[in-house]
Amino acid sequence: MCGHSSFVTCVAISSCGKLILSGSGDGTLQMWDAVNGKQMGESFRGHFSWVHSVAFSGERGIIVSGSNDGTIRRWRTDLSTRISESTQRCDGGVKRIMFSDGGQKLVTFSGDGTLLQWDATNDNPIGRPMKGRLNHLLCTAVNEKFGIILEMK
Repeated sequence: MCGHSSFVTCVAISSCGKLILSGSGDGTLQMWDAVNGKQMGESFRGHFSWVHSVAFSGERGIIVSGSNDGTIRRWRTDLSTRISESTQRCDGGVKRIMFSDGGQKLVTFSGDGTLLQWDATNDNPIGRPMKGRLNHLLCTAVNEKFGIILEMK
């Protein structure tokens, strides 16, 4: 991928399978055409450190990115506009981020071992943070039907 000036740290594929989103160690996001592999537009800047995780919201036309700078940012799928930035910082950086509840909620895992749900429409935390021995979390999954968060170490 030639759209970043540093290594690619994360990727996500849109639900339609036509778009690929990459995040990089240079703090940028880049959209790619999954059919022909071509870069779509310029890299979008907004984070001040590595982008560790990116996710598509599905049909809502929104993507999210989480960075080592501790921020969560929402963008339009075409990367033309940054919609918002979380007002609360995640200690230790945002290591994983994903949508749940049909794109209405976000789940984040931060470097200090905290799992937290967020309202994806206004960036407000939902409920209390879940803390534990999560400092080496490798992957997470959400079951929307049962509201289960699964973690793998």
